Amino acid sequence: MMDHKRRTLCLLLVLMLCLPMAACSKKQKGSDPAAAPAPATTAVPTAEAPATPAPTPVPTPTPLPEIRIMGQTYEPGASAVELRGLTDADAAAAAESLRRLPALSHIHIGSETETPLSWESLKLLHDAAPQAVIDYAFTIFDRPFNLSDQVMDLKYIPMEDEGALVAKVTACMSNLRTLDMDSCRVPNAAMARLRDSLPNTNVIWRVNFGSGYTVRTDVERILASMPGQGGELAHNNVKNLMYCTKVKYLDLGHNNYLDTIEFCRYMPDLEVLIVGMTFVEDFSPIAECSKLEYVEAMTSRLHDLTPFQNLHNLRHLNICYNFAVTDISPLYGLDLERLWIGQHDPVPPEQIAHFRELHPNCVVNDTTPDPTEEYWRFADHADADGYQMYDPRYELLRQQFAYSEEPYPFYWTDPLYDYSCPREVEEDPEVTDFVGLYDEYYEVW
Repeated sequence: MMDHKRRTLCLLLVLMLCLPMAACSKKQKGSDPAAAPAPATTAVPTAEAPATPAPTPVPTPTPLPEIRIMGQTYEPGASAVELRGLTDADAAAAAESLRRLPALSHIHIGSETETPLSWESLKLLHDAAPQAVIDYAFTIFDRPFNLSDQVMDLKYIPMEDEGALVAKVTACMSNLRTLDMDSCRVPNAAMARLRDSLPNTNVIWRVNFGSGYTVRTDVERILASMPGQGGELAHNNVKNLMYCTKVKYLDLGHNNYLDTIEFCRYMPDLEVLIVGMTFVEDFSPIAECSKLEYVEAMTSRLHDLTPFQNLHNLRHLNICYNFAVTDISPLYGLDLERLWIGQHDPVPPEQIAHFRELHPNCVVNDTTPDPTEEYWRFADHADADGYQMYDPRYELLRQQFAYSEEPYPFYWTDPLYDYSCPREVEEDPEVTDFVGLYDEYYEVW
């Protein structure tokens, strides 16, 4: 009985000690932040992220097909092809294949002996690859050439076909830079057509004008101011000058019956024009000559200066002794350095004064009785020996025309002139009585 009580008391004592410890342990577990439930949160709406585009598939390059010509295979980037043995029958098919070779620069055919092709077939090949040079040896007029040549010299060869064969040949010559057909007896109009068909080639032939002048069409200087030997120039014998498209310096002064400068329309490089002491009235052709820098038009029939108004490279202009010039306003916009009007031109004084106001640095002469006096040609000072010096611009003019050498283009002084070639001068069928007109004009004044 006693033992039972003791066991009961011991059990109670153990319970009393364990209960506070259990409560403490529970409290510690309840205060652990990690064990506490997370507070409820409100979801914040966010923009939907753009979908990443799928990568564009890179197409696999399709290899260009190889090109077969005369049994040979060529890559599309080939720069040269071999066509020896080609026939006229296969030329069209070969030309079609050449069009598929954009990098082609050389076409080897050999010679007319081993590969006798017609000029029509050769033209097909050339047109299919105009950037390519054709290597093809041939002979015309007993002279050997190659389609790859840069120079073709045919001068002094009489041609009866008006240059038709030469036109066919040169149409296949991509590399041609100079074609010399001096004295080949081909009409000027046909030669001009040939030149127009070869824009990258200097086509040269000979033209005659006046009664004693002759020049090659690539001439840059023409000095034809001696009518006593070269013959009087007039509109019936100067038409051929239109074919001299490279002329820079042109002196036709002292030709009293010259009444046209229509040929100047075809001289885009013209820098100097001298037509003093002529019968020229219409100066409209010089409007096409934008490079003109020096003009002498004194003692002519000039009256309208409108053709000069857009010649913005013009620096020296002499219009003295022109009794019909009454308006110089077209010159107001030009940056002239010298303007010679002289005392005889009936230009209103107020216009001259206004021009001086607009161009204070321009030397304007309205007093000289002589078109070339008062320092137009000579300077206002002498050299150490007392000789009057040339004006700097006139000194340059003498160099441009080589006046001291008197290089007049008479046919009898030209070492290249062919005396066996008929001398032809294109004439106007309606020849004016220049002597009568000239005398009548100056009787008025």
